Amino acid sequence: MSGHERGSGVRRRPRVVLVVEDDDGCRDEVCGALQNAGYAVLEAADGEQALRVLLSEQIPDPTVILLDMWLPRMTGQELMRVLRDDRRLSRIPVVLTSASEEFEDYAAAKNVGWLPKPFDGETLLTEVSKRCGAETPSSPAASSEG
Repeated sequence: MSGHERGSGVRRRPRVVLVVEDDDGCRDEVCGALQNAGYAVLEAADGEQALRVLLSEQIPDPTVILLDMWLPRMTGQELMRVLRDDRRLSRIPVVLTSASEEFEDYAAAKNVGWLPKPFDGETLLTEVSKRCGAETPSSPAASSEG
């Protein structure tokens, strides 16, 4: 999405984040912070929509999934079970978010991080970038709230 990698002679795979969040305002803020930091962003308002995105052959696999645990139609817990049972999807790192600490234990699983709500933009970018295997982006978005 950005020209930061131009001139290196190496074509890098874009860092794509799937943001699964039912709260429109929160999702907009998180997506804005990620986009400002140079991530390509996919969005889903619930677990079923996220699963359709993940199973679509026209959409690239995300580098990381930011997953709210309290979702309508298919909860974060239910989506996590589907991800774990699928060979391809189980390889994608997940960052769980929730205002409830009851889901913190899920973060002990391989490739899973924990981001308790409320969180700020800097904390968001640090956790996502850690799961992408990249350095923390330094951008103005790091000071926004999410």
